[in-house]
Amino acid sequence: MKTLRKFLIVMLLSPVVTWACSGWVIGFRGLNEVFDYEAFADYAVIQGRCFRSFSWNQGAEAERMLTALKVPYELYGFSRGAETVASLLRQGRVRPDRVITVGAFRTVNVNFDQHGIPYRNYFDRSGLGQLSPGVYLDVDHGRVQRTVTEIYRGRNSGRVANVGPRASLINS
Repeated sequence: MKTLRKFLIVMLLSPVVTWACSGWVIGFRGLNEVFDYEAFADYAVIQGRCFRSFSWNQGAEAERMLTALKVPYELYGFSRGAETVASLLRQGRVRPDRVITVGAFRTVNVNFDQHGIPYRNYFDRSGLGQLSPGVYLDVDHGRVQRTVTEIYRGRNSGRVANVGPRASLINS
């Protein structure tokens, strides 16, 4: 009886939760599914949006979902997933209202100026030497998603600054 009651409550509230979101954050995980899902979910909640993550190699599947969406959405690429975001934008079939990349490798072009979409890149030590604009954080690759989420939450007390190409790391 309790299980049925919980099921009915969830089913009744699901449309309300979906309706309450101002849009979506569509995330792309890194190679071997490396991804801090909790940090990603927290980031989406801070943005007031629903969220879903895809593997880095599921760009076509994500594109189908994005094409069907009738609300604003943001692309979030972690590590290898940043390449997926870049690829989707280059193809020109998706038009997010903003983009965030976290932990992109130094050789990945995540300069999205030509697309006219607001974006922010956060690099960890693996991005040292990156030519794209962004913020460098002196954190390990496995910790960078949580650090970025804490920045958006306003709890990061370290120095964070925009830096140009080939900038050195800053402490967070």
